Amino acid sequence: MVKVTTVLLIVLALAQLTYFLLSSLPPSFLTSAATKLLAFLVCLRELRYDRGHGKTFSTKLCVFWVLMAFSSLVQYYSMLLRILNLGFPQVETPEDLIMDTLYHALVFSMCLLSVFHEISIFHPSALVDTKKQHVFQNISILSFLTFSWMDKGFRSTLHLDKLDSPPPHLLAVRVHADFDRAWKKQKGTEDHPRMPSLVMALVKAFWFHGLIANILELVYSFTRFIPPLVLKWVSFFVGVLLLSYMAQSNMPTWRGHAYAVLLLIGSIISGMATQHENFHSLLMSMQIKAALISTIYHKSLQLSSQSRSRYTMGELVNLMSVDAAKIYNLSKYLVLLWSAPIRIVISITLLWQYLGPACLAGVAIMVAMTPFSLVVAACSRKIQVVLLVISFEISYKKIRPNPNKLAII
Repeated sequence: MVKVTTVLLIVLALAQLTYFLLSSLPPSFLTSAATKLLAFLVCLRELRYDRGHGKTFSTKLCVFWVLMAFSSLVQYYSMLLRILNLGFPQVETPEDLIMDTLYHALVFSMCLLSVFHEISIFHPSALVDTKKQHVFQNISILSFLTFSWMDKGFRSTLHLDKLDSPPPHLLAVRVHADFDRAWKKQKGTEDHPRMPSLVMALVKAFWFHGLIANILELVYSFTRFIPPLVLKWVSFFVGVLLLSYMAQSNMPTWRGHAYAVLLLIGSIISGMATQHENFHSLLMSMQIKAALISTIYHKSLQLSSQSRSRYTMGELVNLMSVDAAKIYNLSKYLVLLWSAPIRIVISITLLWQYLGPACLAGVAIMVAMTPFSLVVAACSRKIQVVLLVISFEISYKKIRPNPNKLAII
């Protein structure tokens, strides 16, 4: 269906170019028709290349057709306005209107087919081994944005053989290789050694998902405050609209529709930004945890007998499980270190505009509760340490726990 629609667009663009060549029209019409014909030919070539390699979706083509549909919508709307105001003889003939309508309909069809990409058993991808394809290879942008690609197991039990393979950069082998490469660069060379930094090695190895997560967190930090601002504008607009109705004056209502659309768009962007921020933060945390566990395990296998005697098996297991899990949990919420102060400042600013100095009461309570929260967190940390020691004694030393430690808990 996609190929057929693209071929129809090529034929239509070629017919339009031929018509412009035979007519005495300005060169801009010829340039526009030739550019569209060239663009459609490139799209057909990219489409055949992707289908030949087993890909049912292309992000480049999807972005192209979405932008093409948006520009086509504006062009078609302006053309209809000119026809309604001036009529056919002054603007164009009915034949030109039919050709333009067919062209814009095909462009909108390609946009829909690109966003909601087709999946058919007749695609070459059906002949490709699915175990070699990762989960993000054949999903559309809409499916990626709405996480609809995670619908497996919704109606039946999810088994391991039904899961898609992860992307290559998320495999444990690739993650370990990336971290090992960054760690060796941190240690320097034999001639110029230097003290390595674990944080810098993790940042240089897994910066991509972290950067995306920070950008999305910035978008969410600002878009989450769009609904209260729009509601303020809506309340002001409703008041003005009532006054204009009482005064029997004409008040444009398009602003109310614009506020409603802005409220919807702001909520959608805010929701998608926070969900994808959590998703990319989770991917980055999984990479960090996998890299640490694989590196510790790899290093434990290379230790000499003298070095291995310094560490017990329980300590190595705790490094791979407890300590790696702590870094994993910490890395998921690193974005809050800078985004939380921004949210607090924006919230206090908006509350000051609505409530005035009364908003400082909530800030004072929050500041007063901070020492109490720190004390509770310190006590919880001590209890966790004692529990780890007791579990270590029970599991590996096979001794009964100290009653004094249990009394402390």
